[in-house]
Amino acid sequence: MAAITKSEIITLAFTRNLSTEHILDTDISVAKTMYVDAYLDDITFESAIYDAYVKPVIAYGVLCNIFNRVSVEITDRGVVSMTSQGAQGVTDEQKLNTQLELKAHLNQLIKAMIVAAEESIVYEFEPVGFTGQLKQEKL
Repeated sequence: MAAITKSEIITLAFTRNLSTEHILDTDISVAKTMYVDAYLDDITFESAIYDAYVKPVIAYGVLCNIFNRVSVEITDRGVVSMTSQGAQGVTDEQKLNTQLELKAHLNQLIKAMIVAAEESIVYEFEPVGFTGQLKQEKL
């Protein structure tokens, strides 16, 4: 099962429609490795927690990782800036500020994911020999 679909990434992290062709399967696996597995390796989540916390982390991780690639394309004419009719390009400062904002948002999503993971852990053991009462020793 895929960690998240390309369509889900576009819905969760992008403000406008983007062709799923711009997102590679490796983009998803790299984002999951960098932003989920690096913090919560080998944790299995309930589907509701996974949908609410893990998928947004992967989606924003993909967006942060492909941010520059979405706005430029490597062609037989070199590296070209992709623009659309009616759109105005941004300055380098605006682009940098957008990247910083996205990374700050990603960091907040990672923190929320970690808290949700910690709160969802169920410990399935009982201490051996514990009767529910503690001994008081006389000094």
